Amino acid sequence: MRAESVIPTIEDLKTGASEVAELAKDLSAKVSRKIDTAYDEARRNARRLKVAAEDAVEETRHEIKEHPLTAVAFTALGAFAIGMAAGWLAGRRRS
Repeated sequence: MRAESVIPTIEDLKTGASEVAELAKDLSAKVSRKIDTAYDEARRNARRLKVAAEDAVEETRHEIKEHPLTAVAFTALGAFAIGMAAGWLAGRRRS
């Protein structure tokens, strides 16, 4: 085997560097596309969530206007349940 065949030439190094640069460029483009896709999906989901929350608030307002006594009763029941749970948890921590 000759020594010239073992030592890479400048052309071989340029070719290898060019291939590495091309692979890095391709990888960068793929990562950029993935990030853009993820960002677009997150933005769409945020918009959907906002619309769903607005719909839920509007539906709740409508139900409260239609059945105000039931709304007050459920609110009082919920507050009572939360108070009982908080009192029970506070009592357990002292023991």
